[in-house]
Amino acid sequence: MPGHTKDEINFHRFLNATRQLHNVTLDQVCEGLCSRSMMLRIESGDRLPEKQMRDRILSRMGVIIEGYEDYLSIDEYEQWELRQKLLGSIERKEFVKAEQYLEKYRIYEKQNVVEEQYCKAMELMLLQLQNAPLAKQQPVIERAVKLTMSHIGNHLSEKVLLSEQELNLLIEYVRLRPYNGKPEEEFRWRCGQYKDIMNYIEHSRLDSFCRAKVYPKAVSYLCEKILEKSDRVEDWKEGIEACNQAIELLRDSRRLYYFIELVASLEKLVNKYEAYLDEDDKQGERNNFREGLEEKLAWRDVIMELYTEYQVTPYMEHFCHLYWGMESYCIGDIIRTRRQMFGMTKEQLCEGICGIKTLTRLELKQAKTQMPIVRALFKRLGLCAEYIRARVITSDYEVLKLAEECVRYENNYQMEEWIWRLKELEQKLCMDILRTDEQSVLEAEPNAKVAVLYATAYLYEHREDADHKSLTLSLRALLSGSRKEAF
Repeated sequence: MPGHTKDEINFHRFLNATRQLHNVTLDQVCEGLCSRSMMLRIESGDRLPEKQMRDRILSRMGVIIEGYEDYLSIDEYEQWELRQKLLGSIERKEFVKAEQYLEKYRIYEKQNVVEEQYCKAMELMLLQLQNAPLAKQQPVIERAVKLTMSHIGNHLSEKVLLSEQELNLLIEYVRLRPYNGKPEEEFRWRCGQYKDIMNYIEHSRLDSFCRAKVYPKAVSYLCEKILEKSDRVEDWKEGIEACNQAIELLRDSRRLYYFIELVASLEKLVNKYEAYLDEDDKQGERNNFREGLEEKLAWRDVIMELYTEYQVTPYMEHFCHLYWGMESYCIGDIIRTRRQMFGMTKEQLCEGICGIKTLTRLELKQAKTQMPIVRALFKRLGLCAEYIRARVITSDYEVLKLAEECVRYENNYQMEEWIWRLKELEQKLCMDILRTDEQSVLEAEPNAKVAVLYATAYLYEHREDADHKSLTLSLRALLSGSRKEAF
């Protein structure tokens, strides 16, 4: 019989811990999403919001929603699957299919404002990809933005919480909004709005990965406007600095969003600035700009070769990447797989919890089961039913954050920082909790995590010449052993 979870990581508890950690008020979280009384019900555990609403609430507080798992009831899982089909068809430019999926998805539009905003965002992407006139795009983006952001057009305060999806829509709103003033006033207004968004992102709770999704886009649109409308040297220099900052953010986060567009804008701005300078005027500044540009042009050439080789467009044509989110699984599939993994019969699992018929219908995805029953089944199987985003089982948000840092450093090949975080994690994390391979890091073998920690440290310290692939293979070989066996 499997063990049980030590801590319950229910959504409402995680939400409360995260909010307290970041010193965020309920009003800040719920602004534009729901009423304060509804947020109180959510945080007290009386109401579990729909998946997209859960994701939005956490995104506003800077919690990354990518790379985790989410366990969904049958109806939410079917809704998630439809979203995946819609996003996939948009990425492949299968517009007829995408419009059919979107029309089908509109039945969820009235669930909450996040779902309605999602539909408007998908509609906008389809219009943009099909080169629809601005007159058709403008009312769609205006409605999408106003659904959750009543403060549009005003200065963005740091007290306002916005997700990367909302920031993206704000950027689109600034680009598409009609302006009836003079051309110079319009130029200054749009540039000012882009800079306001950029400043907000720089000082927001979003981490570098989330910032990389939207900050380069704001910079790209700003530079596009500067190149189109401005003859001022100050604007060119500001654009150059913004481009360099955005590219550094992309490099630090190992992302390529708007990279090709940014390098193209940077090259044009540097050429403009160099043409303005006299031969002997500010030669050092000229050399610095040119040297930095040449390095980025070299990166661009290499990346363009890869794009060409794999027949991938180098340009950002849509913003589907903001909505893919985490991997999701149906609760029925998880319960069936976990039960079979432990060799349990249906009678053993459901004894004292529910009838065999109820469990059978749940495993076959024929009906939605009440959450108290799901929680009891999950607990017997050693799982946390409501909130399965965490890579480790703990209600301590600091430990959850530390576990994510480990993954980030490993992905970025920052091995020294990785080892230090792993050692720190081992001291804080209980290692005797049973989990399945579907749940990311921890394995069914109780000592496997300890083996990973020490084997990684050993390989790093004693095999510095080994490349990442050989390290990974060695770690996999050691995963099945205990800490003692690993050495």
